[in-house]
Amino acid sequence: MKRFSITSIAAVAAAIVLATPAQALTDQEELVEKARITVQALLADPNYPALRGLLEEAEGVLIVPELVKGGFFIGAEGGNGVLLARQADGSWSDPSFVMLTSGSFGLQIGGEISEVVLAINSEDGLNAILDRKARIGADVSAALFTVGAGVEAGTGIDTNADMIAFSRSKGLFAGGALEGSVISEKKTWNTAYYGAAAAPRDILAGRHANPHSHPLGAALPR
Repeated sequence: MKRFSITSIAAVAAAIVLATPAQALTDQEELVEKARITVQALLADPNYPALRGLLEEAEGVLIVPELVKGGFFIGAEGGNGVLLARQADGSWSDPSFVMLTSGSFGLQIGGEISEVVLAINSEDGLNAILDRKARIGADVSAALFTVGAGVEAGTGIDTNADMIAFSRSKGLFAGGALEGSVISEKKTWNTAYYGAAAAPRDILAGRHANPHSHPLGAALPR
């Protein structure tokens, strides 16, 4: 009888565990997972043969899984992203959360969602992001390599640029680019993800870690 009771209790407990829904991802965890998917997709895309080699040599990488553009006459774009830095052993740091934003006036027609991976080639480029809000084209130089609806892939890549941006777009957007976009820290997201006040420079130096980000680091070329 005792054995039956213990067995029954164990069976009920197992049923409860199986019936319990998986815990939903936080906003930060969801973004890190989307960043991993974006990197793997662009690395596997034959339109971006140079991406792997550039990331293998990069000082850092900024990934924005969903950069949204849209508007009529007044255009704006924005998206959340993650920033990682190369470590001394060649591995990648855990991610620091950032936001890419810009606005422009003029003829802006249509809407677009882009996946963007920026290979950061120089320490100056990485430091510009870490030290303050960095504006692309002012604080850091960037070359854009884009493939999307109605857009042909660029044939030349400026390897002297602080950043080289690879963008894959869904939709057609007339006008606008990354020029003038601002990269800024999402402080509350860093705190939420690491459970303590975590400055971007400390995160990229390896002083904070979250096991959830390991698959993203493993997806990036070393």
